[in-house]
Amino acid sequence: MTNRERIKLLQGMPFFGAINEQSIEMILSQSEVQQVPADKYFYHQDTLGDCLYVLEKGTVDILKELETKSISLCIIEEGGCFGELALIACTPRSAAARAICDCQAIRIPQSALHNLYKVDVEQFLLIQMNMAREVCRRLQEIDNLWVQHKLDEE
Repeated sequence: MTNRERIKLLQGMPFFGAINEQSIEMILSQSEVQQVPADKYFYHQDTLGDCLYVLEKGTVDILKELETKSISLCIIEEGGCFGELALIACTPRSAAARAICDCQAIRIPQSALHNLYKVDVEQFLLIQMNMAREVCRRLQEIDNLWVQHKLDEE
């Protein structure tokens, strides 16, 4: 994927919507493309969360690991983003991310976002607001699923 294609990919995502090209170029210049083979992990639950990922190729399973089993929380498709919760909450990873097939993702380190803050606080805050909105949207979806589950139990 070319740098121009990566810029368009990011600008088409909820996290980076309305972010100018210059800011995205800056973020990408401090990011790296990571290859993860099928059945290997991008990260494990409870590890340090120092980056987020934008999936360019493949499919990723987000797993909540409990004592003896793993439960799939969601599947991330190409163009999806994952790993942001640890950045927002400043906590260890709340789940694991496993490649279902061979994957390629842009690894955006937390430091790239902090460096954007130093250069253009408005663009940084827009990304933070976009991330918060997307997390809230996901939470609303989970709330709706939980309510439906409770109604089905009655």
